[in-house]
Amino acid sequence: MASSVVTALFGSYDLRNAKQWRDEDMTYREQEIQWLNDDIVRAHQWRSIDMERFLRREKMQSEHLVCEARAEQLSTVSEQSTLLCGFIIGAMCNVSIPENAHTYVVFVYTVSGTLVCVSMLICAVMCTNLQLAVTRYAAHTLEDSVRSMDMTQLEWDSPFSLWWLRRCEKEQVTAYKFMLFGVAVFFLYLGAVSWVQFYMSTAASLSISSLSFVGFLVWQLRIASKWRYLLAPPSPASGRIGLGSSARSALSQLYLSAPRTPLG
Repeated sequence: MASSVVTALFGSYDLRNAKQWRDEDMTYREQEIQWLNDDIVRAHQWRSIDMERFLRREKMQSEHLVCEARAEQLSTVSEQSTLLCGFIIGAMCNVSIPENAHTYVVFVYTVSGTLVCVSMLICAVMCTNLQLAVTRYAAHTLEDSVRSMDMTQLEWDSPFSLWWLRRCEKEQVTAYKFMLFGVAVFFLYLGAVSWVQFYMSTAASLSISSLSFVGFLVWQLRIASKWRYLLAPPSPASGRIGLGSSARSALSQLYLSAPRTPLG
């Protein structure tokens, strides 16, 4: 009788200990699962932060390259306009007008030279101001614009392009028009200056005027007509790819395919 009581007592004690150990083991396993879920969520958060930092850094570098390309373009146009303007001013200062020159020839010579100088000077000043605006935007505003963008916009939108189309595109087109007008009038100036500088030789004046006219035709029919589309401003959506497009980079696919829910 006593042995059965002792056996039952030890049996119940063993069962209670086994149940306690099992409960502790289940609690530990639940904690392990929770720790694993926390590690997964934390790793995903760190990965998302790293991916966002990487995408924003790449976007910043890409936008700076676009700004540099635009500034280089404006600098080239400004230099060419300044060069032609300086050439006309130097020619007008060095060419002496003869006393027996025809009044209409002198009028065409002076007016055409002045028009070229004014057009090229306005073009150079506008391009210089645009270059200063691009430099200021890249130095003070571009970083804040990239930081304020949503993650879904980093690959498809360009803050500099949107800013350029909204603030500077019309000014650039106007500067190009002044430059094209100045180049066209420059051929008229060449024809007029030949009759002022080489008035003693009709053949030389006719030859220079004819070559100037041929150059004007080549300029209008071969060069200006081919690149006239540059005067048409692009639409703001032309440089943007829709979010439903299938042309996604591997980097975006990697980011979008990252796990977002913990294990159950």
